[in-house]
Amino acid sequence: MFVSICAVIFDPAGRLTLAANPDSDVFSAGRRITRVATLDGKSIIIDNGFSVSDNTFAIRVYLDAVGYAALSRLIVVHSELLAAIPGGVYRGSIDRIERDAASGVYLINFLVSEQISELKT
Repeated sequence: MFVSICAVIFDPAGRLTLAANPDSDVFSAGRRITRVATLDGKSIIIDNGFSVSDNTFAIRVYLDAVGYAALSRLIVVHSELLAAIPGGVYRGSIDRIERDAASGVYLINFLVSEQISELKT
């Protein structure tokens, strides 16, 4: 699976295409549900529906020094980015990059703010 990350506004160096590991999590979905305990020992569940902006994409990739520098630059220069994955194009931000020292795999957390387009298969 390939993931493309790019700047929202024009930037000649503002794009990056990554070969994501198969264990990347970009397909999870959840609902806005709150569970509150009541005084009688039961609970109330409040379902506020689904929002794509609740998603966080956990993208796992191998990066060389050049790839890491390009991704770091995107994070430093741009507060918002676009991510194109097999399911569509999303606007959001990367909140952190973590490296697993044992495997050398980088984990990129992309926080989704909105879905720009949906890809039809």
